[in-house]
Amino acid sequence: MIVVELNVDVSEGKILVLKKNTHIWRDYSTALYCSAFILFAFLLALRESAVYGHIYDFLPIMGRTTPYVILTLLMTTIYKLSGYHLRDIGLGWPQEHFSQRKTIVMLVIAAALILFGRIVTTIPTGFILEQLNVPPTLSRPTDILKDNLPLLLSILPIMWLAVVSEEVLIRGLLMNALANAFGGKRQAWLLAIIVSSVIFGLGHFPNGLRGMIGSGIGGLVYGLGYYLTGRNLLPVIAAHAAGNTIAFVGAYFSD
Repeated sequence: MIVVELNVDVSEGKILVLKKNTHIWRDYSTALYCSAFILFAFLLALRESAVYGHIYDFLPIMGRTTPYVILTLLMTTIYKLSGYHLRDIGLGWPQEHFSQRKTIVMLVIAAALILFGRIVTTIPTGFILEQLNVPPTLSRPTDILKDNLPLLLSILPIMWLAVVSEEVLIRGLLMNALANAFGGKRQAWLLAIIVSSVIFGLGHFPNGLRGMIGSGIGGLVYGLGYYLTGRNLLPVIAAHAAGNTIAFVGAYFSD
């Protein structure tokens, strides 16, 4: 619902104010967010069901991300209807007054540093998990990519869209909500990074304990990257997509 308020100067016959008030949706935002999470829980339970889980196999590898993508679409729709903008959570071009070329270079450098951090943390994490005898994932969905170039090329764009969805949901909406709930100061943001990373790791429970821990560490890297780049999602999305692309291509060439 959009309420439009008009103030007219009768003497001159001019419209002085044309104002859109979309904030009326904020009165219902809590109920809408709760409804979105209830639907998400239902879709997640359906995915883990032995009877209906096969429904998500309509799309190799990425089909099981469907509940998260739907949740992101619902959450962002409610967020916008409440009068906010996606640029408020960092989904937009940086506002710094640099040339377009310099801005692109800075975004690429930031994405490269975040990706480097993700790769660097993967090595000691894997070593520590080996020493702790944390069992590896018995079966990885990406195993079907081996020597299957058509599937790899068709699934990559879908994976990139899923990455955008994850980053908007976790680093964009969730981290900002947590930071605001914790007080909005630096300590609040650090706590929000940690909590959102734990949630991000738990969201990868189908990959087993090792997968959850690895994803949680990745969440810390992406969360710090988001915070240190002025809370802009673009370099984080680029780094996350590049990291997943490397993993997918690696699965294609695996023995």
